[in-house]
Amino acid sequence: PTSLFLEFCTSSPKLEELFTIWQLGNEKVCVEIIETFALMLTIGRHDAIGQATKRIIRERIDDGVTNIINKSGSIQAIPYMKLFTAITRQGMISTSTLLSKLKVSFKSILKAISNSGKSSSNSNDGNNVSNNKQKRRFRYNNTSESLKLRFEGVRFMLGLLQCGAPDIQQEMLEHKGFVQTLITGISQDHILIVEDTLSTFEKNVLTSSRLSRSLKKRVFGAMVLRSIIKLITKNYCTNSFE
Repeated sequence: PTSLFLEFCTSSPKLEELFTIWQLGNEKVCVEIIETFALMLTIGRHDAIGQATKRIIRERIDDGVTNIINKSGSIQAIPYMKLFTAITRQGMISTSTLLSKLKVSFKSILKAISNSGKSSSNSNDGNNVSNNKQKRRFRYNNTSESLKLRFEGVRFMLGLLQCGAPDIQQEMLEHKGFVQTLITGISQDHILIVEDTLSTFEKNVLTSSRLSRSLKKRVFGAMVLRSIIKLITKNYCTNSFE
C-alpha cells in the first residue's frame, strides 16, 4: 500500500485532485479529505507530501478553521486536530509555519480537552485506562465524539511539544493550565495516549537540554508527581495490548 501511495505522489506531485475535492466537496467529503491528508503526512517522505504540507498551511488554514478550533468543544475540530498533529510531525519548520498561520488560542484547545475529558470520565464506554480489560479492546471509531476530541487535542499538544521550537515548548509549559490539563486527566485516557504523554514529558521536557532546570522543576511539581504515582499504584501503565 505504501509503495502504491508513493507512486500516486510521483504521478501527481501537486496532489491537485485531492485539493480540488477539498475545495468543491460537501462537508462530509471535505472531512474525509482532511483525514486523508492527515494519514498521508504520516506515511513517508516524498516531495509531494512536503509541498502539500506547505499548500495546506498557505491555502486551507483560514479564519474559518481558526474559529472552529477556538470554539471549545466543537466536534468539527476533530479532523483538523488530526491534520495539525500530522503537520507538526513533519518537523520544527512546519510546526512554526503552522502556528504562525493558525491564530488559535491554547486556552481554547485546553478548554476543549478538559471539557471532553470530564464528559468521557462520566461515561461508561470503557475506553479509558482505568479499565484494564476494556483498554485492550479500544476501537477509535466506537468511542464518543467528546473522547475523540480529547484524544486528538492531546495528540496535537504533544506534537507541539515534540517538534516545536524551544520558545514554543517554553510558552506551552508556562501556559496556565497546560500541564494540569494533560496530566490530571491522564487516568481517563487510553493507554496509547498515556504512553505518548509520559514519554513526551520524559524525552522533550525532563531530559531535554533545551529547557531550563527551573522550568523543569515547575513542571514536575507535586500535582504531576501525584498523577504519575496514581497511574503506577493502580496499574494503569501495563503494556499489554491486543
